Order: sequence, then C-alpha cells, then structure tokens
Amino acid sequence: MHVHRSSIQFLSEFFR
Repeated sequence: MHVHRSSIQFLSEFFR
C-alpha cells in the first residue's frame, strides 16, 4: 500500500 508522505503525516497526526 503506497501512500504519499503527506497523507502519512496527515494520518499520523489524525491517528495521534
């Protein structure tokens, strides 16, 4: 599952 780093950071902040 390849996702843009931007999305990863966004999700990381969202799933904090």
